[in-house]
Amino acid sequence: VAHFNHKLRPEADLEAAAVAGLARSLNLPFETESADVRAFAEREMLSI
Repeated sequence: VAHFNHKLRPEADLEAAAVAGLARSLNLPFETESADVRAFAEREMLSI
């Protein structure tokens, strides 16, 4: 199971933890990454 946390919403960290817990309960491998997409977009002058 793979999950990418874009950090766009306040509940994003809780959702990442929920996905990790579900993967663990199903005995599945879990990989996660995160990035502050909003900050990246502002820095690169992109819209979201």
